[in-house]
Amino acid sequence: MTLFSDALTKIKITYRAHTTLIFALIPVSLAIFTHLWNISEFPPIHDDEGAYLRKSLYSLKTSSPQEPASIYGHPFFGWLFLAGLFKLLGYPDSLHPSSNDIFSIESLYLIPRLIVGLLAILDTFLIFKIGERMWSRNVGFVSAILFAVTPYNLFTRMVFLESIQLPFILASILFALFIKKINLHHDNVNLIYTIFSGICMGLAIFTKVPAFTFIPIAGLLIYRNSDKKLVNLGLWFIPVILIPCVWPMYSIHVGQFDFWIESIYYQTHRVSKPLIDTIVYVYQNDPLLLILGIGGLAYCVKTIGKNFVILLWIMPYIVLLYSLSYVSSFHLIPIVPVLCISSALLIVEPIVKVVGTDFSNVVYTNRRRIGRQLPFMILAIVGVIGMMISTGLIINSQNSPVFRTIAAVAGILPSDGDQNDEGHTKNNISLSRDSAKQNASNSSNYPVVIASNRYTWVLQYVFSRDHIIYKTPHNWIDDKILADILSGHRKVLLVSDSNLMMMMSKKNLRPTANSELIAETWKLLYQNTTTITTIGGIQVRTNLRLPS
Repeated sequence: MTLFSDALTKIKITYRAHTTLIFALIPVSLAIFTHLWNISEFPPIHDDEGAYLRKSLYSLKTSSPQEPASIYGHPFFGWLFLAGLFKLLGYPDSLHPSSNDIFSIESLYLIPRLIVGLLAILDTFLIFKIGERMWSRNVGFVSAILFAVTPYNLFTRMVFLESIQLPFILASILFALFIKKINLHHDNVNLIYTIFSGICMGLAIFTKVPAFTFIPIAGLLIYRNSDKKLVNLGLWFIPVILIPCVWPMYSIHVGQFDFWIESIYYQTHRVSKPLIDTIVYVYQNDPLLLILGIGGLAYCVKTIGKNFVILLWIMPYIVLLYSLSYVSSFHLIPIVPVLCISSALLIVEPIVKVVGTDFSNVVYTNRRRIGRQLPFMILAIVGVIGMMISTGLIINSQNSPVFRTIAAVAGILPSDGDQNDEGHTKNNISLSRDSAKQNASNSSNYPVVIASNRYTWVLQYVFSRDHIIYKTPHNWIDDKILADILSGHRKVLLVSDSNLMMMMSKKNLRPTANSELIAETWKLLYQNTTTITTIGGIQVRTNLRLPS
């Protein structure tokens, strides 16, 4: 009889494991489609993506975490993480990029987006496990499905720090939950999970500082699941505090702590874009997620004794965003999992309460059969709507003009071996650097490229266009350089896209003393340059005299 009971128990465990695997594979499969299909062409390339990729390649080539001319906008881990993966992949040299091969330029964006897309797939699995361990397998399943198909989550297809940060936040929470499933006498195992949770949270903060608002949720789980041992909580805090401290300690080491303080102030006092504006944007682009998420949070408030952890998860981050003057759309990426989980609770728990049973029990009464099926019916409707919207978005091709513009500009800029006997490039246009060759230490005649980060990182670190001064639309340009350009003594190449046009129209200006003057400067340069070519609405302009 004992042998029969043991065999039956093993069969039940095996069956449950296989069922759980199937439940996990469904949302993961959906996430593979929504986060890996057509990733180089959609979403449109954001300027911040180019900035982080530029920092990654700079770190890869110099082994330094901080660009000399860059502010201390964020901690280093995000681009160091990418740089490490690039080193393993041999990126970008393994792609053999060429200005004559548009696909190779497209691949330069495809590989980084593939990395963050794989992280989003990992996020989907982590959300399933968190929902399963904290509530039930059904909650985990519904949460993961919503995360995989919701249109707003397509931001995780982009190379943002939040996309890199999110799996570390979720892993920290999940490791804290693992302690609950282990016998409390197994202190060594608990110790490992505690340390791993702390390391993940520390790395999340080292990626982007606002992750510190998730310390309360992970810390509470560590404290509660380790039998309320303050020693375990203190051990967890060690990596949480020490890892992010590398950032200010580095600035002290290089003698730039005052500049670090100034950078923090600048980063938190940018152009006004309050949280409410971003919420309106979410409603306009993904009303279903917002409505379900708010409904789920309201349900958690009503059942606060049981679901207090959800409010502790989201409220500190919301309060932080509300206190900041600038909140961009992708800043909400870290709370999308919470909205999905709260939506899942709204879909699953009230129905379970009404029918009086968990719909995972196989009891074939009409009432309970409806209880088992209704949440899946609701999920199917929501999932199909989300999947249709997401599919309609990701099949778009919106970045080809960017790739073709990079190729065109790379063909214009000089590099060794590009010049023919007449001193012109293969495009019959020359940005001469003869004086730079005569005296490499003298930058008085270096050509200037004014373009968004989405173009310049490829030109600077992939195609190695040396002796070029690169400026973004938000950079200040030296008066001497400006005078040389206007007088024709210095060559300039201007990539006029939507970012630069917004600057010239004085929209989205940063709150600096010279922001309006910068906008006037770009407008003056625009008026004193001639269009070489227009690619998908992007103008490539220069003050060169074109050959007849």
